[in-house]
Amino acid sequence: MTHKSICTLALALALVACSDDSDNAKYRSLPPEISDMTFKTLDGSDQLRAGTPIVATIEQKRSGRLLNRTDYKWTGNSNNITHKFSKEVIYDLQPQNPTDTLVFETPGTYKLTFSGHYRTSGNAVSTNGSADIPDGKVTYSTPTFQYFNVTVEKTIRVQ
Repeated sequence: MTHKSICTLALALALVACSDDSDNAKYRSLPPEISDMTFKTLDGSDQLRAGTPIVATIEQKRSGRLLNRTDYKWTGNSNNITHKFSKEVIYDLQPQNPTDTLVFETPGTYKLTFSGHYRTSGNAVSTNGSADIPDGKVTYSTPTFQYFNVTVEKTIRVQ
């Protein structure tokens, strides 16, 4: 076989190996759908108080699909907040709701932001837009086919 014949054969095999199933929904990566950011105290109190641990949870209405390594980041609009959270998970093996254990040093009104960077392991569907949640907002973006960004912002009042 000549070099040109080998290249043509290789190209033909590559094209045959591609399947029309690549558009099938079972191969689509999807980000989680967020319904809210909730807050609970560790001591069972109904009041969110400064100096006591509070668990912030990102509630997923629907889990993501075909996601791989995921990076989480929690921030607040003040340096008077202590955070304790997992920074990285393998999402499809650990799809639970992301949490952060917070301690606010002083009473006040704070804005918390959760950022999730979800790497795809299937065919990414472009997801761009936002949704309102009580006292906050969820924003979805797909900068490339390789990952989704999900940002949740919410205002919290601490006594």
